[in-house]
Amino acid sequence: MKELYIIRHAKASEDYITIQDYDRPLKSRGVLQAHKVSSDLKEKKVLPDLIIASPAARALQTAHIFAANLGYPLEKIQLNKSVYEAYVENLLAVLEEVNDDVQKVFLVGHNPSMTHLANYLLDSHTNEIPTCGIVCVHLNVDSWKKLAQNKHQLAYFIFPLKKVMDKITEEKQLKISPDKPIDDAPKV
Repeated sequence: MKELYIIRHAKASEDYITIQDYDRPLKSRGVLQAHKVSSDLKEKKVLPDLIIASPAARALQTAHIFAANLGYPLEKIQLNKSVYEAYVENLLAVLEEVNDDVQKVFLVGHNPSMTHLANYLLDSHTNEIPTCGIVCVHLNVDSWKKLAQNKHQLAYFIFPLKKVMDKITEEKQLKISPDKPIDDAPKV
């Protein structure tokens, strides 16, 4: 069965004055979110066959953390500009290009696009996928090209806020401030 993991990037800097939206990095709180959620997936033995990500800094950082924690080669992450500020039609077009040998796709992007895609595929109404939230969809098709032809089944929804709060106590040990942006954000 094909599975799609719709992943909203982790918590990003809110500095809109000195940083362009595309270049906004993750906050340290976002880094913790991504590590915690991806580690939970690893414990459940959820491993992607393909990671597709927006090339915007915060989505790229999130994808890198997931890949590193899940043993997915960083160089195999497919960056696609169509995932940044996308409409559902753009995201469907990206996914319909996936080779049918691929069973599990992680799509790392932005809201509101990720929420709209989940609502479209599931014929449901989720108000918002939170930062670093994941909607796992079991697809009722045998080909990615047929993705838009059916409604699909929600496997689960990971809502990471509680998990992050558990990690906040570790911040003092890591000497990370939850509201400070990470200085070594990848330049794209």
